[in-house]
This record gives sequence, C-alpha cells and structure tokens, in this order.
Amino acid sequence: MTRRIIASLCTALLLGGCATTTDTATEWRPTVDPQRVNHAKYETDLAECRQLAQQTPGADVAQEKKKANRRIGIAAGATMAVATVMTGGAALVLAPMVLGAGAIAGASQAGMNSISGTLVETTYKQSVTSCLLGRGYHVIGG
Repeated sequence: MTRRIIASLCTALLLGGCATTTDTATEWRPTVDPQRVNHAKYETDLAECRQLAQQTPGADVAQEKKKANRRIGIAAGATMAVATVMTGGAALVLAPMVLGAGAIAGASQAGMNSISGTLVETTYKQSVTSCLLGRGYHVIGG
C-alpha cells in the first residue's frame, strides 16, 4: 500500500514538470488610440510586431515556459532518484521527508520561474509596443 502511494506521488511530481500553460502574453493587445487607425492595417502590423517580439532575446514566452517546466520536472525527479539511491530500502520510511524536500525544491523553482516569466512577458510587451510606436501608432499606457 505504501509503495503504491509513493509511486503515485513520484509520478505526479514528474508529470507536474510536463504541465503546459497558456501564453496570455502572446495574445496581449496594447491599447491604441482608435482615431486615424485603419483597423485592417493595424491587425497586420500587430501580427508582424508580435512575430518580431518573439524573436527578441528573452521574449519568447512559450519557449521560456517550456524551459521552466522542464527544470521543475528534472528537480523533482532528481530529488526522488537521489533519495532512493542514498537510502536504499529506507526510502519507503523516509518518503514523507523526501517528498517534502521535493515539494520545497519545486515550489522555490516555481517561484523563480514566476519572476522570470514576468520579465519575459514584460520584455515581449515592450517589444510589441516599441514596434507599433515605430510604425506610427499612438499606444496608450505602453
């Protein structure tokens, strides 16, 4: 019974690193003064600026989130593997401590990923805004 619980928790930790998130930043639309705007041209320019922003170093939101998810999965898996190897059969007895350490490591990594994710989204939004400004649009609060 205990082995099944531990195996289930290990699997959950490993699969947690494979989780995906939506890229709300890439769907972000800056507020543009609608006066004197050709909406068809604006949509084309916005799409082009979004593409350019994805090429800005450090602004590829989807790629950065994939990297973060991989790091969480690797940290959780490594924690469980090291604990199993170092304790041999005692890993079953020490499982609550091992899982706690893995959860703490995952949570701290997730916190760092949140901070870096915010920086990535900010860089992306600034790149889109800068591009639109360069094309003559009046971006409000950009």
